[in-house]
Formats: sequence, structure tokens, C-alpha cells
Amino acid sequence: MIFFRLTLLATIFVSGTAFAQTREPFQSEPSGPLLRSNVAGSRQQAGLSPEGISTGGILIQPSLTVKVESDSNVLNRATQKRGSVFVVLTPTVNAAGGTEQASYVVRAQAAVARFASITSQNSETFGIEANGRLAVAKKASVFARVAFDKKIEPRGQAGESITEGSPAEYKQFEAQIAARAESGAMRITASVTATKRDYADIKLENGRTEDQQFRASNVVSFALKSEYALPNGGILFAAGTYSKADSPNAPSCCDQSSKGGQAIAGIRTELSKLVSAEISAGYVTRDYISNIYKDFNGPVWQAKVDWYPTPLMSLSVASGRKIVNSGIPAVAGIVVDATSLQLFYEVRRNFDVILTWARSDENYREIDTKAVATLVGLEGRYIFNSRLTGGLFSRLRDRSSNNRQQLSGGSGFEAGLWLRASL
Repeated sequence: MIFFRLTLLATIFVSGTAFAQTREPFQSEPSGPLLRSNVAGSRQQAGLSPEGISTGGILIQPSLTVKVESDSNVLNRATQKRGSVFVVLTPTVNAAGGTEQASYVVRAQAAVARFASITSQNSETFGIEANGRLAVAKKASVFARVAFDKKIEPRGQAGESITEGSPAEYKQFEAQIAARAESGAMRITASVTATKRDYADIKLENGRTEDQQFRASNVVSFALKSEYALPNGGILFAAGTYSKADSPNAPSCCDQSSKGGQAIAGIRTELSKLVSAEISAGYVTRDYISNIYKDFNGPVWQAKVDWYPTPLMSLSVASGRKIVNSGIPAVAGIVVDATSLQLFYEVRRNFDVILTWARSDENYREIDTKAVATLVGLEGRYIFNSRLTGGLFSRLRDRSSNNRQQLSGGSGFEAGLWLRASL
């Protein structure tokens, strides 16, 4: 319950236990909800952004976020719902430094959640990440990244563990190396990513534990991406990925080891001064070692269109298909078709309102089960000054399934407020 349950589909990727997400090591702009950074919803107002602490050529940006939330259905049940108020404290520190030739970023974050009436959901998470870039020639760079996280799997999303007990907790280590070269309008990036993930046992309400080691994984992914800059400022791109995953601790019933890859091609461009779009399509294959799981061979796609009808309003629509790994032993890859809409309205230069609608159609092929998850949310964000930001939010979620005995779900209402202090 610490993290937002349903996010925009930002990239086409094969992720989770069987496939690791292949990150883009050299992002042209910071990733955000919109394809442009100078519009409502992404715009950083002058004088209202945290300045941080600059010392010895290093910029340090610490912050502390406090969130108070009420959830009417903490365990995401269809019946016998249980609600609770909880508090989450999230300290964060970002540090960056370097020169044009070599630069680095270090990020660290922790989160402590405490529930008023369902204390079994209390949790502590943390993560640390470091990445660096070194220019080895005028138009060639190498990149390295390493990260370690202890996370909680959010309830109410495709791929979650449906066991009703303590939150599904996992530890993940990830390392990546990459290289990029440019020549004229062409840019090529190659990367190798290794990911190791281990799950802790879930503590049931009756005091027993349930082993989650069948979900542990060791994944190695190789990716190659080429980009071509068009004269109008758009980008044509094509990418290929090959991944191999091992389930080192899985019993014979639930070995989710697999191999496969994907190939996609697309374009990112401005259709007009008021419309930006990124559209891509491709093909994914995933072959499982165990014959109890269904291989997947089929198309994937992503379409994201942003419309900026006025200087104070942005509308983003996204749709795509992905494969999510499952916390259900009888299911491996869940095919998810996701569609979302977000409306950003800049009421004042320091006050934004965000309306969100999202839907995911989930296909659990091995157990012949389909589910639909929807979310509607409204949030207001207010920047008091460069050091203090806050917000109010409410969200209504629902999950329905054609087979309640195999896949639980239900509706719930969330509401709360948050306050972030930064230096």
C-alpha cells in the first residue's frame, strides 16, 4: 500500500521474475508523466524548485515526505473488507556531481509504514542506487549502474501474491553496463543488465508462513537500441532485447525459468505544436522450461499521445500491452493490456490538479481466468515555496474477475494527504 497501485505504461518491456526491465541509460530528458517538460504537469516553475546543498562540486538534495492515508480495503478483498488509517515516512537523498566528461548520481530512499488497526501490514523498505557516465570520445560514452532495493509488492495490481497475510516483500540487486555512440543523425546504445530477486516468506494471519521462494529469479538481459534523428526533431527508433531467467529455488511444480526476447520499432515526434506522440510496436517471445506454463509469442505495442490544448492544461492518453510475472504458482506470465488517461490543470503557477483514469485487462492463461482492474483518482498539489510541497488525493479502485475462486479482488477507496520538505 506504500506505492501508487497503477501507473502509466511508460515503456514496452518484459519485466519481473522471468524478465528484467531493460533501462534506458542515457535519457535525453528526465522521465515524467508527459513527453514534454515545458507544459502543465511537467513544468518546473522558476524559484519554486528545491535548490539543494552544493558543496565541493556535489549537489545534495535531501527531502522528507510524510503521508497520512485511509484505505477502506487494505487487503484488497472482494468480501469482509478491512480498512485502516496508516502513516508513511519517506526520507530521500539525491547527490550528483561531475563534469561534462564524467558525471555520477547517487540516490537513497527509505519508507516506514505504520497501520493503526492492521499492524500485520507494517513495513520498512529502502533502496540505494548509483550510476555514472564517462565520455570516452567526443560522441561516445560508457555507463554503469548498480542498485539494491528492499521493496513491498503493492496489492491490487496484476502479478501480486493473492495470499492474505503480511505484504509480499522482496530484495533485489541490479547491475547494468552500457555504451553509446553517435554518428551524424544515428545513435546506438548497447547494454547488459543482471538482476537478482529474492522473496521473503509471507506471514499468514493464523501465524503460519507461506514460502515464496518459487518467485526468486536470476535474470540476464542483453539489449541493443538504435535511434535516428529526423529533420523535424522527431526520432525513429528500433530496439531488440534477449533475456534469460533462472528460478534457482523453485520446486518442480513451479519452475518459472524462461528465455526469450522482443523486437520493437517506433517513432517519437510532435504531430503539431499542441500534440506530441510516441508510438511503437513489436513482437515478444517467452519460452518456459516447465511444460505446465504456456509460452507466449505475440505482438506488443505502446501508443502515447499528449495534447496541450491551452498553456494551463495537458491531456495524456496511453495504451499498450506488457507481460507481468505472477505471484500465483499455477501462473507464469500474465498478459496485460493497459489504457490510461491523465489530465493536468495548472490552476496557479504553484497549484496543479491531476485527474487520472486507468484500466488493465489481465489474462491469466494457465487457469483460464481474466480480470479487469480500474482506477479513478483526483489529486491536488500545492507548492508553498522551494522547500515545502504538499497535496491531497483520493482514489477509487476496483478489480473484478470471472473466477473468484482463483483470483481474489475487490473495490476500495483511498484518501489522504502528504507533505514534503526539501532543502
